[in-house]
Amino acid sequence: SGHRSASGILIFSYFGYLKEVSFYYNELIKQMQQTKKSNQGGYTIMGVYAITGASSGIGAKTKELLLQKGHEVINIDLKDGDICANLATPEGRQTAVDKLHELHPEGLDGMICNAGVSGACGNLELIISLNYFGTVAVAKGVYDLLQKKHGSCVVTVSNTISQGAGRKDKIGRA
Repeated sequence: SGHRSASGILIFSYFGYLKEVSFYYNELIKQMQQTKKSNQGGYTIMGVYAITGASSGIGAKTKELLLQKGHEVINIDLKDGDICANLATPEGRQTAVDKLHELHPEGLDGMICNAGVSGACGNLELIISLNYFGTVAVAKGVYDLLQKKHGSCVVTVSNTISQGAGRKDKIGRA
C-alpha cells in the first residue's frame, strides 16, 4: 500500500515473492505515473530510478520492467551493480548515496530499496544491518534527490524476517 509523506514523497511498501512482481510493478508504476502527471501538467515523462539489489530476483525483474518502459535504472548491489556497494556496512551505504548524488545531482524519480537477505541465512546481524539499516540509510541519504523531482517515490521490499523468521530464538535451531 502507498501513502504520501509530509513532503510529498510517495512511500510504497511491498511484501511478497517473485511470482507477484507483476502486481507490485504495476502498482508502483501506477502510483508514480499519477504523481508525475499531477506534477507535469497531465503527461508522463520517463524517470530515473535507483534500485538496491537489482542483480537478481524481484529487483532484477523490476529493473527489467522499468527499462522496458524507457526509464533509466541504476542498480546498487554487492556484485554486478552499476554501483557496487555493501549496504550491510555504514561505509557501503555512504558509498552508494554519494555515488547517486554524483550521478544524478538533478534528482531521482524513485528509490526502490530491495536488497536484503532471508532470515534463513541465520546471521541476525547481517539481516538487521542489510535489511533494516541498509534500507533506512539509503532512503534517508537520497531524500534530497527525491525532493528535487517533486513527487518522487520510495519503495521498500521486505522478506520473511517480518514474519518472525529472524527471531533470535529461532535462528540456528534445527
